[in-house]
Amino acid sequence: MAQLLLLPGIGANHLLFSKTLKAFPEAQVPEWQIPLPRESLAAYAKRWAPSFSNGPYALVGMSFGGMVALELSKWVNTQSVVLLSSCWKTRAIMTRFRVLEQMSRWVPDAVVRHGVRTLGAPVTAKRQAVPPAERDLLVQMSRELNLPFARWACFAASTWQFDLTTEENRPYPVLALHGRKDRVIPLVEEPWVDVVEDGRHLLPLTHPDRVNEIIRRALQ
Repeated sequence: MAQLLLLPGIGANHLLFSKTLKAFPEAQVPEWQIPLPRESLAAYAKRWAPSFSNGPYALVGMSFGGMVALELSKWVNTQSVVLLSSCWKTRAIMTRFRVLEQMSRWVPDAVVRHGVRTLGAPVTAKRQAVPPAERDLLVQMSRELNLPFARWACFAASTWQFDLTTEENRPYPVLALHGRKDRVIPLVEEPWVDVVEDGRHLLPLTHPDRVNEIIRRALQ
């Protein structure tokens, strides 16, 4: 059976996959490698790949983690890729995100940390319809934010160049789960994308059963 790797999104960590880890206790949430300044996502994944010398792997990526999974799959023994609230082509990343990323470079770290801790978790919980029982996880993740990595990840995502439809020789299946109400990375409907009609962006917290179901399919 493939080894299961879970890759969280920007500002998140293993807590995002709390319910998935209960269903798949053998899964790993690897520590992110420290990125180089202005390193592209493709270069980062290639440099990180030697850390995963065995395999095969089922790569499950949430949001930004899905982009990393697609790039990492070029260099590691991959059985399948699962994209959760993620994207598979550059044009799916909104222009607004690119503008905000450029503007955020001028905001001091102290201001960002204060905003994330005091406003980020409550606002995110409300907008993403996170159940009350899981809201403490958002608070804890905001306290554990790796800001240098988050800044780089925003840059890397905003400059990412990729289109899954051009990967003609891809030897493994890609499965995707996306919320119709996702406003962070809007849904791009394809026949192979499973849609959660009332889902937003944080599917591992709001719809863990659907997430676990698609992971089981990827492991078959």
